[in-house]
Amino acid sequence: RKIRLERPDLVFLPCFAHQANLCIGDIFRCSSQYKRAAEQAIEIAAYFTDRKHSKAISLLYNEQQRIYKTIYSFVRPVITRWNSYYYSFAALNRSKRALQSYSILYLNSNELSSKARTAINSVAFWKNVEITDCLLPFVSILDYLQRDAANLFDVTYSFTYVAQQYEDETDG
Repeated sequence: RKIRLERPDLVFLPCFAHQANLCIGDIFRCSSQYKRAAEQAIEIAAYFTDRKHSKAISLLYNEQQRIYKTIYSFVRPVITRWNSYYYSFAALNRSKRALQSYSILYLNSNELSSKARTAINSVAFWKNVEITDCLLPFVSILDYLQRDAANLFDVTYSFTYVAQQYEDETDG
């Protein structure tokens, strides 16, 4: 701001990566169902990334290994990086069957909160998690624009890319 006042001859453009991040944030803030799904996703991800729950994490990993033949870890979203919500939702979605299996197998376990267990077994929660795939164009450009080497051409290209992705969605 200070430089802007001292140098009125320079053009200052807003950070497009920041603007795109704000767009994703608005999607979560404006939709009560996404907001609720985000809160539930955070609770599930926080539970299965907290070392205090190492036994539960180990049991879930066993379920993942049995079902998928691989192990997936979860990502806790960060409030200032909205694309992290996409990554958190994607990680949960990849492990959906294992989470549901864990929830059923260890139903009597008091470790998993009732809110998390309800979310894991809720069709509505999983629909909201799957719907976040519509955020992928934003996530792609955010990852691209947050590089040190990003320039004005990258911003223009990214804006066009996002517009094209959503145009294709409305056409099809």
